[in-house]
Amino acid sequence: MIPDALIVPSECAPTSLDIKRALLSYNKVLIVSPSDRDVIPSRTFGMALGLPPIMSWEMGPVMPMGKAPGYDNDIDELANTFNQAISEGALEIISTYSEISPGSMLIGSVGIDNYPLNPQAVFWIFRSMAADQALMRAVVEDNYLASLNNRDDVLALGLEGCGDGQINDIPGLPLIEDYYDDDDLRKAVSRICYARLGSVVKYVGYCQEKNVVPILPSEGYQNIVNRLLCNSSSIIQQNADTEDSFWVRLNRMQRVIHEDLVDASILADVQVKDILRLRDVRWRDTMTAKERLFESLRQLALSSKNDYEFSEKTTNEIAGYLAVAEDLESEWKKIRLKLTCEVGVASIAAAPKIVGEITQISNGIGSAELILIAGGVWFLQQVKELGSEIIQLQEREAKLKRGVGFGLTKAYPSLLKKSR
Repeated sequence: MIPDALIVPSECAPTSLDIKRALLSYNKVLIVSPSDRDVIPSRTFGMALGLPPIMSWEMGPVMPMGKAPGYDNDIDELANTFNQAISEGALEIISTYSEISPGSMLIGSVGIDNYPLNPQAVFWIFRSMAADQALMRAVVEDNYLASLNNRDDVLALGLEGCGDGQINDIPGLPLIEDYYDDDDLRKAVSRICYARLGSVVKYVGYCQEKNVVPILPSEGYQNIVNRLLCNSSSIIQQNADTEDSFWVRLNRMQRVIHEDLVDASILADVQVKDILRLRDVRWRDTMTAKERLFESLRQLALSSKNDYEFSEKTTNEIAGYLAVAEDLESEWKKIRLKLTCEVGVASIAAAPKIVGEITQISNGIGSAELILIAGGVWFLQQVKELGSEIIQLQEREAKLKRGVGFGLTKAYPSLLKKSR
């Protein structure tokens, strides 16, 4: 089954090129409504603090993300441009929760509509990550923020919320260090960092619950995912008992990378109706084969006794997939749309060159929460203290067919040792 994908929102609206790329790699593409900008529904803030879900006040945003000028209009224009894709069910604008007017009071059960996550878990994982200076600096580094020369533009993006302050005896979140001498700018940039980290936590979790692949088009997001994956891989490897331990075997999948390379200069000029026409039976067969490949490689990762055996076993599986992909590549060349599908085993930390297309990483770990925890700061302590809970988690992970996937686009390092 070909997975759906969600383009994780940032301060800028997705581009038409982002959506076209995604339509050529996934079954349905989801973009988030301009009204959905907070890390958790604000009426669940009390629940996040541990209060019983029987009464709630709408106190205002918890940790909202700002918008670049014209954001809402850009989303409307995308909806018009991709109207055919929407009508055919290939594109959808969604919201993770519904809004309630500020100042509203709810008595009785505090509903969270179709928001599928535990607000308390999302909030505190976000808080732990936002307290880390390395993660803040990683998520803030991208071309968009660097391009803002106007002080007021930066200040406008750093929106206030109630989620970054002191909570009882827990200190408020720190400001980013050594970034600006101007205190107001430091506060604004810190809030931009908080919102971006909150967005990563929220949408990685949301996509797991909905069985959707998160596409992260911003460089700041990609920096964070790269850091989380490297951290979780390193921590699991360092604290495994043997090379044959469950977590080491599962961790091998983190080095399996798939790249769909489409000539962006040509794709930009392809009309939406032609993009949809390309999603034919041959395309569907190729995308289905890619999903089966990831499922098969996960099982090989679990059954292989060491890394060498895993690498040897993957050769035939990858060759079989590439044979299917070559048929699609040949067909698309007839219309000047060059497609190259690459898959192989690489190091996540490798960065030999820059590409401009979709790189898909399928993590061996099936739990988004575990990736966030392991990639942050808690996993080592949890392994030492949780004992039976870790065993239960291992049993659950062993039953999953597929790990958490990430779609990375734009200026992301090509991670592959080319397999052909």
